[in-house]
Amino acid sequence: MKVVLEHIRRNVVGYIALFVALGGTGYAAASLPQGSVGSRQIKNHAIDPIKLNPKFIGGNVRAWAVVSASGRILGGGGEPEGGQPVTPGVYEISWGVRLRPNCGTNATIDFGHSPATENIPIPGQSSAPFTAGYAVAETFSDGHRRAQNVTSVHTFNQSAQLTPLGFDISVIC
Repeated sequence: MKVVLEHIRRNVVGYIALFVALGGTGYAAASLPQGSVGSRQIKNHAIDPIKLNPKFIGGNVRAWAVVSASGRILGGGGEPEGGQPVTPGVYEISWGVRLRPNCGTNATIDFGHSPATENIPIPGQSSAPFTAGYAVAETFSDGHRRAQNVTSVHTFNQSAQLTPLGFDISVIC
């Protein structure tokens, strides 16, 4: 009995703090009206998407990359690797994150990382270099290993010929 009383005497401040903390959260849970916590009360980035109900989320960017015309990955998320052209205008990027088979892929030509494909005449001035083209992409995924999470990107000039062009890519799940 003496040991118990000595323990309580030495830790009385800690026990008081514990009971106040537990009592405060219990009071808040019991006394806050339903729906009283809204977007004003929640700080930005306080809730991770994993905590949200997937049926209320249209999708989010799971992986992305900025790739130069030479195939160098300039930036990205989702652990992109590869990018080196398979043939001129055909690139493959593998992702280190798990992608589900029902993800969508979006690719656009990045004019800042592409060579000019034509010159546009400007009245009264010399012509200006311009990059025209488009990209087509598809992601193959079984949702497991990096080798099966691959995006294939084909870049074309304005004449629909495969051409090495820089591009931005995103995989949305």
